[in-house]
Amino acid sequence: MKKNIIIKFVIAIFIFSCNTNKSYKIITFEHIKDIELPIEDTLFNVVYDYQYLKNESGEYLIVYLNNKEIIFYDIKTLKIVKKISLGQNPLLTFEYINDDSIFLFYNPAYNRFYMHDSSLLLINIKGDTIENYSWKGTPVWSWENPHYEKSEVAYSNLLFQKLPYFDNKIFINFDIYQKDYFFDSTYLFNKLPLVGYFNLKSNNFQSLDFYKYPNLDQTIEYPYDFSRIYLSKSKNNELLILFSYTPEFYIYKNTTKNFEKNNLESKLIDSIKIISNKSTDNNKYSYMVYDNENNYYYRFILLSQEEFGKNQYLAVVGDSDFKYVAEGLFPTNNSPKFVNFDNNILTVNYDKTYNNPGKIVFSVYKLKFSDINENQFNEYLPKIKDSISLCKLNYEKKVADRKIENFIESTKFFNDSNYLLIILPMNSCSSCLNIALNFIQMNSKLIFENNCKVLFSGNNSTHIKQLIKKHNLVIFEKNIEIDSAEIYYTYNQFDIINPRILIIENKKIIFDTVYLPDNMNNFQILIKNYVESKY
Repeated sequence: MKKNIIIKFVIAIFIFSCNTNKSYKIITFEHIKDIELPIEDTLFNVVYDYQYLKNESGEYLIVYLNNKEIIFYDIKTLKIVKKISLGQNPLLTFEYINDDSIFLFYNPAYNRFYMHDSSLLLINIKGDTIENYSWKGTPVWSWENPHYEKSEVAYSNLLFQKLPYFDNKIFINFDIYQKDYFFDSTYLFNKLPLVGYFNLKSNNFQSLDFYKYPNLDQTIEYPYDFSRIYLSKSKNNELLILFSYTPEFYIYKNTTKNFEKNNLESKLIDSIKIISNKSTDNNKYSYMVYDNENNYYYRFILLSQEEFGKNQYLAVVGDSDFKYVAEGLFPTNNSPKFVNFDNNILTVNYDKTYNNPGKIVFSVYKLKFSDINENQFNEYLPKIKDSISLCKLNYEKKVADRKIENFIESTKFFNDSNYLLIILPMNSCSSCLNIALNFIQMNSKLIFENNCKVLFSGNNSTHIKQLIKKHNLVIFEKNIEIDSAEIYYTYNQFDIINPRILIIENKKIIFDTVYLPDNMNNFQILIKNYVESKY
């Protein structure tokens, strides 16, 4: 009896010791250095995509710049060693495999009605076309749905991400087009595939048996971009299917062709107030990437700007089996992108780039892990929240007086009482600018005869006048203004630099919205509706 008591006591001590010695980690980001790369065109310096390359000939940073060219920089000399000019526009992203295999991913237009007109171009380092894979024409999966109606089809969606490439397959996510473009039950619980791949050997599509967005509630009004899907590659070259509104994701098992559900969830995000799903400004999970050198998965979460200030990112780290390891707040308001650059995180520093004409500035951060105990870990999460709150407070102080209403009232670019105003910032997405300008050109007579105004905001008046002339808008100059002093940016409260539409009635703003690449079609629809209402 006494012996049993002693054994139980020893076991209890052992269990207690294990529990109290449980290991926790925190992560911090140490700024290592900035890399300044020269560019020849100092008018615009917009980086759309980049890739780090290390091979037997050296180390390079490959940058896709200004919808014009892909530039190879030597990391040691910081000089341009190779440029590939781009003949098509707009290029969405690229993937360098080797000198004989560089994939270029295209959509001819950021238009929901034509997004299925997409193509993959395979070129070599000389810029020579090796193969052009195209799927233009009929939406690719209208025929797969036995209950297909003409108002509901699936099309390829190449926006916003690199596409996983392995086993001679390019994996692609699909989106649903509906005639009325409402997120009703047909959209949320569709019978069309959400993911598939393009087989480079057979030159055709194959859908995967994946048809539903997970964890949806039919009673909730979701934001327009909730359906964004991120595709990544696992450590075992298996497809990862991720969603912006949930930490839950799926692994496509190559051997069984099944989908295995998994989760890499932030411990902090649940303790932060999440705003209503009815808002488009919500916390958003983004892509996941595997670090082969350190055997970690990294996933970034963009926190709600409305609640936490602009561009606040959390980084969540999981082990090779997706088990939670640590998380931390990214130390800059620049969008992070994990690039295996000597096992560091590389990101474009947009603030420094914008203020340094002729330069692209990249910031390099080292991810550091520290071991702590459970009590320290429980204190660590509130400290992150305090840090977020402080950043938000500083941000709110900065933008408190920067209201678009003040811009309309004080600048008096247009003295009318009632009009529709299109604002085109010159440092915004160049593809969005092209779409806006092409649409305005094609419909210029109707637009300007119905009291629509256009304001170009940029300090290069010569270039803006060239754009006005190029798009045959000179005869409508009385309805066009140039904000050469860039006053608009002073009043642009949240620094959103994409095309913007405001409707003014009795000198008061009654409607105000900004357009992103994936909803530029709504830009056109709104103007058409406004013009038609004036007939």
